[in-house]
Amino acid sequence: KAVRLEREQPDAPPRIVDYIVIETKSTADGDGIADKLAALLRAFSEKADLKVDRVCMAMPSDKLLVRTLRLPATDPRKLVSAVDLELKHR
Repeated sequence: KAVRLEREQPDAPPRIVDYIVIETKSTADGDGIADKLAALLRAFSEKADLKVDRVCMAMPSDKLLVRTLRLPATDPRKLVSAVDLELKHR
């Protein structure tokens, strides 16, 4: 599902403004799922007029690769390069 939430005030709970359900039925080799998902999310963001820099998604665990990284406390601006370095060495 993709859901657009809005808050009337910063401390108010969010309310659902718009949503879509995205079917991700996989094929034997998984062809096209990432492209289909990207296209559907792009269409939803245009339809819902999203103008934000954050997106939260829920995905089935069998569609993801998850890796836990343990990074030292650092300046947030250096975090991107630290993550890039960690991913290159794994």
